[in-house]
Amino acid sequence: MNQRDRNSSKTLDTETGGLPLGRCILLLLVLLASCGGDPGPPSSPSLQAWLDTIPVFSIGSVDGREPYNFTSIQAVALASDGSLAVTERNPPEIRVFDSNGRHRGTIGREGEGPGEFVGPPKLRFLGTDTLLAWDPRQFRLTWFRLDGRVLREVSLAMQVMESRSGQARVTSWWDVLPDGSVLAPDFLNSRSLFRLDANDLSVTRIAPLYGHFMPVADGVSVGSLFLTTPFRASTSYAAGGDGTIWVADSLRWTVRGYSTNGTLMEEFHIPKQRVPVTPNLLETIRGETLTLYEREQSGPLEDAFNRLEHPDSVVAIRQLFWEDPGFLWLGHSITGFSPPVEWEVMTVDGHWLGHISVPPQLGVLKAVGYGRIVTIWRDQLDVPHINVYALHRSVGSSQG
Repeated sequence: MNQRDRNSSKTLDTETGGLPLGRCILLLLVLLASCGGDPGPPSSPSLQAWLDTIPVFSIGSVDGREPYNFTSIQAVALASDGSLAVTERNPPEIRVFDSNGRHRGTIGREGEGPGEFVGPPKLRFLGTDTLLAWDPRQFRLTWFRLDGRVLREVSLAMQVMESRSGQARVTSWWDVLPDGSVLAPDFLNSRSLFRLDANDLSVTRIAPLYGHFMPVADGVSVGSLFLTTPFRASTSYAAGGDGTIWVADSLRWTVRGYSTNGTLMEEFHIPKQRVPVTPNLLETIRGETLTLYEREQSGPLEDAFNRLEHPDSVVAIRQLFWEDPGFLWLGHSITGFSPPVEWEVMTVDGHWLGHISVPPQLGVLKAVGYGRIVTIWRDQLDVPHINVYALHRSVGSSQG
């Protein structure tokens, strides 16, 4: 098991002026052999990457044209040939598009029968011709051909009960491994991440979920509503395309890699990201908190928020993505409610590679892999659009 401290890693920021219109370098990745950190060999690889700011394709319609019109996108998955699968909530179904954004077909429909969904499913491509879909409301795993034909279905309801993960009804809280097993979180009881195996129907505890529902500052009860704030640590996790399982713990500033049987294979520290709670930041958090909760229940929320105690700084790491063929993306958000804009990119053995910004005008990052990133962007009418951008890389060497 490797352990590496990244607390002293150096930020690699560069100016990007003078680039052609429509393309800008958003990321410079350089292994730190010549910048401190772990000593490397005399000649260490370097990596540059940049995003096109003009998307490869966009999917979205303001005139209601099916199947390019979306109301609530819940999950996306990328295939190695550039194909894209998208989960829509209303109604729950999967729409498949080719590498140019053309609709190939729609899989499933609302219902409880074979090949149907009660809730919007979590997705994973298996190769380029098969989709694995997890319905978090039925606790059912289904293998589909891209023409919609059902290859196999497995109910994991008993395994969900055993792991006590049934309260995790949000699609993004689950993930699917290539072997057909499901990552299931139990936030309220054991605070653990479990693997539910669709082959032998076993349940394996993988890792603790430090930080979930462990507020740094207490919440305040407002009627039947318990007001919480982003003043807390968090744990993020992701299923690797190679079958590994990754957990980022912002309370302990570590990333851990596990095998499918729960064996710890890799552990390394991540750069500490804490943001001071200034009056301006506190006002931003207050506004986002009130906007979020007012959708659900009215009441004296502002007074409740003013009575909250808050720490001097907040944890920034909020989200973890796996990028095929093998990078880890750690996203951090200042307020906790806002989606990450800034991302740290690391190798699976703990080398910090660099920093990338995905500006809000490009959309919210939803998936990355195979030389592309997928974002969700909303227009002025709040209509969601899918944007797919090319992620270019060039590899050279830097002398130590």
